[in-house]
Amino acid sequence: MEQVPPIKISDVSFSFGPTPVLKDISLVVEQEDFLGLIGPNGGGKTTLLKIILGLLEPDQGTVEIYGKRPERARRLIGYVPQRSDIDFDFPISVLEVVLMGRLTKRGLGRRYTAQDREICREALRQVGAERFESRHISHLSGGQRQRVMIARAIASRPRLLLLDEPASSVDPGWQEAFYGLLQELNKEVAVVLVTHDVGIISSYVDKLACINTRLTYHGSPEGGMKCLVDIYEHPVHLLSHKKHKHDD
Repeated sequence: MEQVPPIKISDVSFSFGPTPVLKDISLVVEQEDFLGLIGPNGGGKTTLLKIILGLLEPDQGTVEIYGKRPERARRLIGYVPQRSDIDFDFPISVLEVVLMGRLTKRGLGRRYTAQDREICREALRQVGAERFESRHISHLSGGQRQRVMIARAIASRPRLLLLDEPASSVDPGWQEAFYGLLQELNKEVAVVLVTHDVGIISSYVDKLACINTRLTYHGSPEGGMKCLVDIYEHPVHLLSHKKHKHDD
């Protein structure tokens, strides 16, 4: 039986008023994919993620998440937005923030279980933030808060993980470990990562998709060189690949 892909986008277009943001996008993401989604500012990357999440409705075309409409598949998706939806001045602990990731599994109004708490503590350990568990979220630095947001997404135990510029505020010393963590998660979870760190992510992702209103390339990082030059209008240096999950 053929496996249903995590993401199937067919002929999607979207505009804000008279301004076209996406035109005729067709893209399939397979379960084993670690996809880097790149393009210039205003090229439509974040808009495409919001359409995948069901937060925006395309003007034309269809999106399927594991064969379902996006709004019916949100329990299967972990999401790290570019800007957090948490009010960091709200009196809430780090563990309580991460527990929000269990709401899609637990449901509103139901109490968290001991298993929920252990799953969240494990997610904090994965991002190296376990020591902040009881700390007020407002007392953390920007990079530490971002780790907590990533832990929240991991705690939902998703089948598909979407991240929008997740390393933008992560401390540089943890970036390599962060990308390594995504590579490890990708053994079981499909990963789509929006980023501008083209040279860095080329060492970790299996595929690149270049979006500048249209999808101009989808394939191996090495094969995307011309697309990258066209988008960024200057040479882009890709780092040599490290060991991939397929190299075991």
